[in-house]
Amino acid sequence: MSTRAKETAMLEFISPEQIDALESPRILNTHHPPHLLPKDIKENKKAKIVYIYRNPKDVAVSAYHHYSKVMEMMDGNAGDLNGFKKAFPTLTCKICL
Repeated sequence: MSTRAKETAMLEFISPEQIDALESPRILNTHHPPHLLPKDIKENKKAKIVYIYRNPKDVAVSAYHHYSKVMEMMDGNAGDLNGFKKAFPTLTCKICL
């Protein structure tokens, strides 16, 4: 099992090239629901998807903390939690289309 940080394998934060460079088997995670996953993942017959349903409010708060951490590393600001929760339903994965 890999010892890398969980955030390094989150679909929201890595490019398709970085995914391709990961050692197999790849274990990736995301805050996105299955219908927003990249088409390549959904159409790959070898891919295994484990979907864990959580309360959407919990997911939004967790995603906010992840995005805040990334924004902090980039000297940016994720804004406040209330603004993030309003925008959360409209967020999409950068490699989904």
